[in-house]
Amino acid sequence: MKKVFALIAIAAASLLLASCNGKKNADEEATEGQEMVEEGQDQLAAAQEEIATQLVGVWTATMPVADSGKKATYTLTFKDGNKFDLVEAQAETAASKLLNVTDADYTLDANKVVLGENGQLEFADGKLYVLNEDGTRATQDEVDYVYTKVVE
Repeated sequence: MKKVFALIAIAAASLLLASCNGKKNADEEATEGQEMVEEGQDQLAAAQEEIATQLVGVWTATMPVADSGKKATYTLTFKDGNKFDLVEAQAETAASKLLNVTDADYTLDANKVVLGENGQLEFADGKLYVLNEDGTRATQDEVDYVYTKVVE
């Protein structure tokens, strides 16, 4: 009987140690998971800061004016502090409503540049692709609407 009691006591102690060890591992895993989330957030913030730095400067695009068959040249200037200017110039039609947006705010969402009510762009391959409302790249005749940076 003493042997059975001793075996039960040893088994109970083993289970207790195993459960405490398991809790410690779960706590460690939770801490490691939180650290990974924080590291991911830090990497995303660093990537967005890098994109913001690369955006600063003058970008141009020549794109069709809606339903006119004509083209206009757009100049998009990104400034420090998440500000931008957007100007439409050299429109080939008098019907074109020229844009002149100054010191407006933009935000970054991963590699998407949101220009408030002035649309959204995708930063990829060193270019800015104009996006449709559904987030797909705007194209005409299989040609992307794209801004390229003016080399200074």
